[in-house]
Amino acid sequence: WEEIPIWQGIDFENESTKDKAGKMMREMVARDKNRCALAFWGVANETQPSEPRNAFIRHLIATCRAVDTTRLITAAFDLVRFNKEKETFVMDDPFTKELDVVAVNKYLGWYHSWPVSANKAVWDVAKGQPLIISEFGGEALYGKTGEKDVVSSWSEDYQETLYKNNLEMFKHIPNLRGTSPWVLFDFRSPFRFHPTNQDGWNRKGLVSDQGYRKKAWYLMKNYYENK
Repeated sequence: WEEIPIWQGIDFENESTKDKAGKMMREMVARDKNRCALAFWGVANETQPSEPRNAFIRHLIATCRAVDTTRLITAAFDLVRFNKEKETFVMDDPFTKELDVVAVNKYLGWYHSWPVSANKAVWDVAKGQPLIISEFGGEALYGKTGEKDVVSSWSEDYQETLYKNNLEMFKHIPNLRGTSPWVLFDFRSPFRFHPTNQDGWNRKGLVSDQGYRKKAWYLMKNYYENK
């Protein structure tokens, strides 16, 4: 998966921005089209529905297909919500129909609390299309122990529980075709201000910044080995 930085609040009505995005897309594809590990070109990440956005992304899709007809085109969305009446996770963005693969970023157990238990989490998202969970996870400080059910513990124990719950939920997504934890390694992030647990680092990694594997790493290793 490779994408250009069309993330969240882009000025989709600005012609200069659209031209620049098209140029970036052409340059990215020209540079990396021969990399055999690449399966998807990403055209947007966590954008909000609007006609200007739709026109902008259609332009990028056409640009991408003009230079590479072999790879799937996708975009990541963060619009999945829980419909209480239906007791189902849904997403309202008809633009998904214009993509080859639909991707969702959803941090259940971290930024979002669980509205139902993981084994009762039913999804009705992008029906009839392949779906990827492109981001999920939560933060933990390597070596820290704590209550496995307490999010504020910042512990490996809680992060492991969070991943277990998400993996349980994935069993109930009928069109799920792939998952990607966010993220492999802890990384520098100057706007992460927690003085004890972050101190300028994003701690969502399955592996610490020093290369030490957290409990959730072993869980995901086992998950992928048995798929």
